[in-house]
Amino acid sequence: GFSDSRNEEEFNQYDGFATYNLPWVFNIKNGWQLDTYIEMNAGILEGGGDAGIVVSAGPGLYLSSPRKRLLLNAGVNPTLVSETNYGREDIGGPFQFTLYIGLSWIFYRGLSVDYRLQHMSNAGIYDENPGINQHMFGISYNF
Repeated sequence: GFSDSRNEEEFNQYDGFATYNLPWVFNIKNGWQLDTYIEMNAGILEGGGDAGIVVSAGPGLYLSSPRKRLLLNAGVNPTLVSETNYGREDIGGPFQFTLYIGLSWIFYRGLSVDYRLQHMSNAGIYDENPGINQHMFGISYNF
């Protein structure tokens, strides 16, 4: 993923992730379905010549189309970062929150392309709270 232009530094993030479907499923109408899941992420956040480890986990929802080929997802993850200063940018502290909304298209036997808009910030629990908005792109396998 890469950041927008709101910060003093440009950020890139590289993640691996896993999701686990929870048993709560809500059938909406005409085959549309709302599912619940838990997500876990681990990766590297780079910016301003510095890099740190970022890990997060949290609940999410996804709305799936009748054939489950299109998924709209959203969630919030408590997040830990090992580095709090990236060049000239101070993100405040190691505890952050990551909120996101995304879209996945399953195009072939469980393979999907994914886009996510995410915002990471500390919600004002530290003096510094610039927040980082990122556009995340991915490829995943759904089984």
